[in-house]
Amino acid sequence: MALIGLALAGCGSSDDEPKGKPLPRAVVAELQTRLDEVERRYRDAVENDNAGACSDISNDSFAGGPGRGIDQILSDLPDDVDPDLRTAVRRSFENLRALAEEGCAEVRPPAETEPETEPEPVPEAPIPEVAPPEEKEKEKAPKKTLPKEEPAPEIEDGGGAVPPRQKGTPGNGGGALAPPGLEQD
Repeated sequence: MALIGLALAGCGSSDDEPKGKPLPRAVVAELQTRLDEVERRYRDAVENDNAGACSDISNDSFAGGPGRGIDQILSDLPDDVDPDLRTAVRRSFENLRALAEEGCAEVRPPAETEPETEPEPVPEAPIPEVAPPEEKEKEKAPKKTLPKEEPAPEIEDGGGAVPPRQKGTPGNGGGALAPPGLEQD
C-alpha cells in the first residue's frame, strides 16, 4: 500500500522530461482519500475477520458506491496528464486491488464466521410397548372368576320319607301317600 503513496508522491519526478502534465492536486487528494480508506478497510478485514470490509473495498472504494470510486477517478483523468504517469498510477491501483483481493480471500465470509445454529431437537415421547394381540386381549379383559359352585344337597328319597306300611315310592317326587283307594300294588 505504501507503493501507491510513493507513486502518487513521486509524480513527475523521473529523469525523463514528462510528456504531459502531472496529476491535478484535487485528483491526488481524492485518490489519497480512497487509498487511506482501502488501507483502513483492509486492516479491519484481516485483523477482525470482517468479510464485509473486503466487500466494501471492492464495491465502494474501487467501484464508487454512492460517490466516485478509484475506477471512476482514474477514468476521469484529464487527457493532458503524462501518459507514463497515467499508466503508472493505473498499474499501482490494479496491484492494490489484486493484493486486497488476495488478502481478502483468507477472510472468512459472514456465513462461516458465525456458527450455524441448528434448531433444538424436540424430545420424542416414549413409545409405549405394544403387546401382541392375544396378550393385549388378556390384559384388557379382566379374568372373570365364577363363585365356587357348591354341590346341590342330595335328596335321599325324593323329598320326603315314606311312612312304613304305606305304598309309595321313595324318590317319586315327594313321597306323599296316595289317597285311600288309589293305592297301587
